[in-house]
Amino acid sequence: MCIKSSDDKVLDPACGSGGFLVKAYHKLKDLKKKENPFADDDKLHEEILNQLYGVDINPFPAQLSSINLAVRNLKVTSRNISLVVSDFFKVKPSTGIIPKELEVVVANPPYTRQEEMEYKDQIREEALTYSDGTTIEIGAQAGIFAYFFTHSAKFLKNHGRMGYITSNTWLDVSFGEGLKQFFLDHFKILAIIEHDAGVFERAVVDTCVVILEKAEGEILKQQRDENVVKFIRVKKRLDIRKLVKLLEETTEDFENDIVRVAIRKQFKLQPAEKWGTYLRAPQVYYKIIQSPIMTQFGKIAEIRRGYTTGVEGFFYLNKDDIRLWKLEKSYYKPVITNPRKIQNTRLSKMESEEYLLVVNEPKDALQDKNVAKYIEHGESMNYHQRQTTRTRKLWYSLPVRKPFPIVIHRFIRERIIVAWNDVKAFIDDSFYEASPSNEEDTPILLGYLNSSLLSLIVELHGRLYGAGLFEIKVYELKELPMIEPSKLTKRKKTLIKESFLKYCDAQQTKDEKVIDGAKHELDNAIFDAFDLRPKERKQVYEGLEALRRMRLQRKEVNVLVETAEKWKPHRKPQKEKMEKLEPSKRLDTWIKR
Repeated sequence: MCIKSSDDKVLDPACGSGGFLVKAYHKLKDLKKKENPFADDDKLHEEILNQLYGVDINPFPAQLSSINLAVRNLKVTSRNISLVVSDFFKVKPSTGIIPKELEVVVANPPYTRQEEMEYKDQIREEALTYSDGTTIEIGAQAGIFAYFFTHSAKFLKNHGRMGYITSNTWLDVSFGEGLKQFFLDHFKILAIIEHDAGVFERAVVDTCVVILEKAEGEILKQQRDENVVKFIRVKKRLDIRKLVKLLEETTEDFENDIVRVAIRKQFKLQPAEKWGTYLRAPQVYYKIIQSPIMTQFGKIAEIRRGYTTGVEGFFYLNKDDIRLWKLEKSYYKPVITNPRKIQNTRLSKMESEEYLLVVNEPKDALQDKNVAKYIEHGESMNYHQRQTTRTRKLWYSLPVRKPFPIVIHRFIRERIIVAWNDVKAFIDDSFYEASPSNEEDTPILLGYLNSSLLSLIVELHGRLYGAGLFEIKVYELKELPMIEPSKLTKRKKTLIKESFLKYCDAQQTKDEKVIDGAKHELDNAIFDAFDLRPKERKQVYEGLEALRRMRLQRKEVNVLVETAEKWKPHRKPQKEKMEKLEPSKRLDTWIKR
């Protein structure tokens, strides 16, 4: 998709063992052979090597890359293999080691998270200082792949192309806003491609492919604005030639069982948008989020994360702990730490048998109380020296809180867990809790949060971590599109409330048929609130099923990227050797022997 001319110079700034460079070699050779079918292979080999450049921080894979390029033609000496063993961010266009006006950059950069980056400040300073001296604004939460984008762009000439395979997190998270703005300001975004199945072996990371064409400066601004971005979702394995043809020839949205294409004008894209929705969302989604009865969850409710104790084994108690230490009842309260304990949406009785230590008095006020002995036991275990506990005024004292009525689990596999905290239990930090501004709205919001419509929206707004795991960050929950009860008619509010309470009652029966019927009734109450037509309601269910299937399917691997070590030249099949059979003999011949 990036190499368009036989003269293109190609850089892989994280070349590893040379997988992309070997593919680039073959692509350049094919283009040269088309121009001159009688070209000498030996001369072509040297010519192509002079057009390929690679950088890797590790000497061993760099050596493998050199070997993998050299063996393309063993009849000639490979004199010029331009591979640099270095940290890519120490290689600058001004040094001349790598030409500063390349036609192509292709890479699968490291997936190092920001917490794991060494010399992070130096990398950010180098990568985010652009060629014209301006500073690129990208949040510090970005993984290292974001800086590969910005730094490698300095080596690319105008109209040159960049093709990256990276984590797809930048499409939908906050640090991605700066990266998206960089793309919009400096490139024509030709395509963003996502695969329903995993792309790499042994990699639990959801990926996307991005194809960019550099178009810097005011002269090319009009080209950037008029460019159409093609968001392509590949549902099943697709021949690469067909995918490239699709990329080049498609002019309007379409979808079939194999692929989905959504086309958007570049000037209409906003960095704050979740671009992943263009790849995954059904058409009805846009009607829903643009509805006048929609707002953001954080605007109509207070939302916070559960307790981070610092020492779970000390603060979370079971009945045996309470009995052993004879703890006074006023110093522990019910707590929920495990989503498996939430069997029903309405927590009308304590379904967890765990408790949270709640002590807000200084030790001298706890004399002759059993809880004081338990605290001293904790100090003997050095719990008071933990990173979280030692910053507190009283290390054993958690912030005083009133439990909120809505509980939401942060992580999702099969379904989102939302519960009505009727028992006023505390929660740990694997949950969020919400308190509506208007307490009377609680059942209405809970009805929406337990609907299929909300499940669809969460699938589009949460964060994919790979292997089917899904997470909602607290800021994402606050920004989540939420129904606004104050904009509903009295009849619609009553319908949602009654259908939600009926759904809670149905769960008590343990009858799946009754529960499914009540859930369907709740969904219809929510659909009625948005005035969705039957066809649009069907889109919600089909879209939700497709998104869940895609997320869980990514635990599987459909290998689309080969490593160079696995590449083997085509060989003619060997003829099967025929063993000579000894001729038959009469039995008396054998007996004589």
